[in-house]
Amino acid sequence: MTKFKIALVAFLGLLLGAPAFAQSSRELQRAFMKIDAQIETGINYRVYNVLVGDANLELKLYAASKEGVQHPQAIASFKSSLLQYAFAATLWERKLQGAGWNTISPTEPMYQGLLTSYPDATKSLKEGGAMFDDRTLSIEFLLPLIWQRAVEQSKLAMSLM
Repeated sequence: MTKFKIALVAFLGLLLGAPAFAQSSRELQRAFMKIDAQIETGINYRVYNVLVGDANLELKLYAASKEGVQHPQAIASFKSSLLQYAFAATLWERKLQGAGWNTISPTEPMYQGLLTSYPDATKSLKEGGAMFDDRTLSIEFLLPLIWQRAVEQSKLAMSLM
C-alpha cells in the first residue's frame, strides 16, 4: 500500500509540475512578444519600462526552472535581447530629457560602440539609418535599430527552446 501511495504522489507531482514549466516557457515568450507587438503599434515610455520589467521577471523565473536550466543558449539570447531593450530605455529616457539630448555626438564615449554594434546606424536618416548631418546619431532613429536587434535575439531564443 505504501508503494502505491508513493507512486501516486510521484505521478501527481509529475502531472502537476509539467504544466507549470510549460507555462513558464510560454509566459517568457509571451512577455517578449508583447514588447515587440507594443513597439510595432506605438508605445509610451512608462508602458515600455513596465513591459521590459515584466520580461525581466519572466526570464529570471524561467532561468531558475528545470526547463530553463536545460536551455542555457535560449536564456543567453533572451538576456541579450533584454539588454538591448534596457539600453533602448536608457537612450529613450535621455531623449525625453529635452533639447540637446536627442542626439549622440562623436565626442561621446558611447558613439563608437554604437556604430560598431549597429552598423546600419551609419546610414543616413533617408536610407533607414540614424546618422544625422554625417556625424551625429539621432536617438529617435537609433531606437528602432536597437529594438530590431532585440527582436532578432528573442526570436533566436524562442527557436532554441
